[in-house]
Amino acid sequence: AGVTSAEGEDFFEIWLCRRAEEWLRSHASSDQPFFCVVSTPGPHPGYVVPESYAARYDPAQMPLWPNVRDDLRDKPAVHRLYRDVIAQCGDLSDDEWRTCIARYYAFVSLIDEEYGRLLALLDELGLSENTLVLFVSDHGDLIGAHQLFDKGPMMYDEQLHIPLVVRWPGIVPNGEQCDAMITFLDLMPTLVEAAGLSLPHPVDGRSLLPFLHGETIAGWPDDIYLQYNGEGISLYSVRAVRSRRYKYVYYPYDQDELYDEEKDPWEMHNLANEPEAGPILAEMKERMVRWMERAEDVMVDWNVNLTPKRRAI
Repeated sequence: AGVTSAEGEDFFEIWLCRRAEEWLRSHASSDQPFFCVVSTPGPHPGYVVPESYAARYDPAQMPLWPNVRDDLRDKPAVHRLYRDVIAQCGDLSDDEWRTCIARYYAFVSLIDEEYGRLLALLDELGLSENTLVLFVSDHGDLIGAHQLFDKGPMMYDEQLHIPLVVRWPGIVPNGEQCDAMITFLDLMPTLVEAAGLSLPHPVDGRSLLPFLHGETIAGWPDDIYLQYNGEGISLYSVRAVRSRRYKYVYYPYDQDELYDEEKDPWEMHNLANEPEAGPILAEMKERMVRWMERAEDVMVDWNVNLTPKRRAI
């Protein structure tokens, strides 16, 4: 985490949003629909922000997450490997984590203000009433949760639970909330339907448009399925299924995880090896297998101890 003397358009995220403003102005008078994506790299490690934003948040005043000292003893070994070898963050002090959190908040404030300018510009150009705006993030950030940094081969909520904020004046009331289990797969069919188009073939996601109109959607799932196959640092397969109360994480090469999200929202206590959690573990494994079959995931056949009646490695 750090501070830069760069201000205004010398800072990349601000420069990028200014170019987006120019683009919107150039398309405002067109009678053709437009689709504009503004994707800022930040907030992202290493959380380097302009001095004017860093000054807003005193690191000494930053509260630490309740799980910042999770020793990961009952978690898969890859979590400790990531902490100690890849991210090398296991020995950071509380003060160092507080600085990271403060810079992250500063970066979030910068992004919030820049996107606020874009929304104000839509108002100024008279486009707001006919423009659907979605704000999402590609992933969360651990920033010290479980003594981990950035993102990696784990399925903690800090990494998975991301914002989805919608602005559509006249359609979506201010402050309206939806607690449905939603994933990225649902965004594309939502945008297609909102544009009055139809999909050429079935896709995995479903349109959220009825939710935006305040309606319910019959048969909407009460859980979500998550897949991880690695990233720049490694290839490593992980699967998870998350219901409203429980999360089950399947590691083909390591011990599994099971969390009670009501009693343990910071995911400190892995229940997977506790005998009394056996019935819940079995139910979550069944949910996972059903999702694997639906997603045509090859791991439904090639796995260890998940579907023992099928082929196994």
